[in-house]
Amino acid sequence: GKQEGFDFQILEATEEVNQAQKIILVSEIDNYFKGDLKGKKIALWGLAFKANTDDIREASSLDNIKLLLEKGAEITAYDSIAEENVRNVLGNKISYAQDMYSTLENADCLLIATEWSEFKNPNFELMAQKM
Repeated sequence: GKQEGFDFQILEATEEVNQAQKIILVSEIDNYFKGDLKGKKIALWGLAFKANTDDIREASSLDNIKLLLEKGAEITAYDSIAEENVRNVLGNKISYAQDMYSTLENADCLLIATEWSEFKNPNFELMAQKM
Protein backbone atom coordinates (compact mmCIF):
# COMPACT_ATOMS: atom_id res chain seq x y z
CA GLY A 1 0.00 0.00 0.00
CA LYS A 2 2.83 2.43 0.81
CA GLN A 3 4.36 1.80 -2.61
CA GLU A 4 1.08 2.94 -4.15
CA GLY A 5 0.86 6.03 -1.94
CA PHE A 6 -1.84 4.84 0.45
CA ASP A 7 -1.87 6.37 3.94
CA PHE A 8 -2.17 3.68 6.60
CA GLN A 9 -2.10 5.85 9.73
CA ILE A 10 -5.05 4.08 11.32
CA LEU A 11 -3.59 0.63 10.65
CA GLU A 12 -0.18 1.73 11.92
CA ALA A 13 -1.73 3.20 15.08
CA THR A 14 -3.69 0.00 15.63
CA GLU A 15 -0.51 -2.07 15.29
CA GLU A 16 1.27 0.18 17.82
CA VAL A 17 -1.58 -0.25 20.32
CA ASN A 18 -1.61 -4.02 19.80
CA GLN A 19 2.16 -4.22 20.40
CA ALA A 20 1.87 -2.13 23.57
CA GLN A 21 -0.94 -4.34 24.89
CA LYS A 22 1.22 -7.46 24.51
CA ILE A 23 3.73 -6.16 27.06
CA ILE A 24 1.55 -4.02 29.32
CA LEU A 25 1.98 -6.40 32.26
CA VAL A 26 5.75 -5.93 32.25
CA SER A 27 5.29 -2.27 33.19
CA GLU A 28 2.88 -3.32 35.95
CA ILE A 29 5.42 -5.81 37.29
CA ASP A 30 8.18 -3.20 37.00
CA ASN A 31 6.07 -0.66 38.91
CA TYR A 32 5.22 -3.18 41.63
CA PHE A 33 8.92 -3.85 42.24
CA LYS A 34 9.72 -0.11 42.02
CA GLY A 35 11.77 -0.48 38.86
CA ASP A 36 14.14 -3.11 40.23
CA LEU A 37 13.64 -6.52 38.60
CA LYS A 38 17.26 -7.66 38.96
CA GLY A 39 17.19 -11.17 40.40
CA LYS A 40 13.41 -11.24 40.72
CA LYS A 41 12.02 -14.67 39.97
CA ILE A 42 9.12 -14.45 37.57
CA ALA A 43 6.93 -17.50 37.00
CA LEU A 44 5.30 -17.62 33.59
CA TRP A 45 2.33 -19.80 32.73
CA GLY A 46 1.66 -20.21 29.02
CA LEU A 47 4.07 -19.73 26.15
CA ALA A 48 1.82 -20.34 23.14
CA PHE A 49 0.10 -17.63 21.13
CA LYS A 50 -3.23 -19.18 22.09
CA ALA A 51 -4.38 -22.10 24.19
CA ASN A 52 -4.42 -25.65 22.88
CA THR A 53 -1.66 -25.00 20.34
CA ASP A 54 2.12 -25.07 20.15
CA ASP A 55 2.10 -21.95 17.96
CA ILE A 56 4.46 -19.29 19.32
CA ARG A 57 4.32 -16.94 16.31
CA GLU A 58 3.34 -13.51 17.65
CA ALA A 59 3.17 -14.95 21.19
CA SER A 60 3.10 -12.22 23.81
CA SER A 61 5.09 -14.50 26.10
CA LEU A 62 8.19 -14.02 23.94
CA ASP A 63 7.90 -10.23 24.02
CA ASN A 64 7.38 -10.29 27.78
CA ILE A 65 10.30 -12.66 28.33
CA LYS A 66 12.62 -10.46 26.27
CA LEU A 67 11.75 -7.36 28.30
CA LEU A 68 11.91 -9.13 31.65
CA LEU A 69 15.32 -10.59 30.83
CA GLU A 70 16.56 -7.14 29.77
CA LYS A 71 15.48 -5.86 33.19
CA GLY A 72 17.43 -8.61 34.96
CA ALA A 73 14.59 -10.93 35.95
CA GLU A 74 14.95 -14.71 36.10
CA ILE A 75 12.14 -16.59 34.40
CA THR A 76 10.75 -20.06 34.89
CA ALA A 77 8.04 -20.99 32.41
CA TYR A 78 5.50 -23.73 31.95
CA ASP A 79 3.52 -24.69 28.87
CA SER A 80 2.69 -28.33 28.32
CA ILE A 81 2.62 -28.07 24.53
CA ALA A 82 4.59 -25.03 23.31
CA GLU A 83 7.67 -25.49 25.52
CA GLU A 84 9.74 -27.27 22.89
CA ASN A 85 9.17 -24.51 20.35
CA VAL A 86 10.26 -21.90 22.87
CA ARG A 87 13.32 -23.95 23.78
CA ASN A 88 14.27 -23.86 20.09
CA VAL A 89 14.10 -20.05 20.17
CA LEU A 90 15.37 -19.19 23.66
CA GLY A 91 17.40 -22.21 24.66
CA ASN A 92 18.56 -21.89 28.26
CA LYS A 93 17.91 -18.14 28.62
CA ILE A 94 14.98 -19.15 30.83
CA SER A 95 14.17 -22.19 32.97
CA TYR A 96 11.36 -24.61 32.21
CA ALA A 97 9.18 -26.36 34.78
CA GLN A 98 7.59 -29.79 34.63
CA ASP A 99 4.20 -28.54 35.81
CA MET A 100 2.41 -25.30 36.55
CA TYR A 101 2.92 -25.43 40.31
CA SER A 102 6.64 -26.19 40.26
CA THR A 103 7.00 -23.05 38.16
CA LEU A 104 6.03 -21.11 41.27
CA GLU A 105 8.85 -22.33 43.55
CA ASN A 106 10.15 -19.18 45.29
CA ALA A 107 8.68 -16.95 42.57
CA ASP A 108 8.20 -13.27 43.29
CA CYS A 109 5.26 -13.02 40.91
CA LEU A 110 3.30 -14.92 38.29
CA LEU A 111 2.56 -13.80 34.73
CA ILE A 112 -0.13 -15.74 32.87
CA ALA A 113 0.38 -15.26 29.14
CA THR A 114 -1.94 -17.87 27.57
CA GLU A 115 -5.52 -18.79 28.44
CA TRP A 116 -5.04 -22.52 28.99
CA SER A 117 -8.05 -24.02 30.77
CA GLU A 118 -5.81 -25.52 33.47
CA PHE A 119 -4.84 -21.99 34.55
CA LYS A 120 -8.42 -20.84 35.08
CA ASN A 121 -9.09 -22.53 38.43
CA PRO A 122 -5.74 -23.06 40.12
CA ASN A 123 -5.20 -24.24 43.68
CA PHE A 124 -4.61 -20.86 45.30
CA GLU A 125 -3.51 -22.36 48.63
CA LEU A 126 -0.82 -24.38 46.89
CA MET A 127 0.21 -21.32 44.92
CA ALA A 128 0.65 -19.31 48.10
CA GLN A 129 2.77 -22.08 49.63
CA LYS A 130 5.07 -22.22 46.61
CA MET A 131 5.59 -18.50 46.08
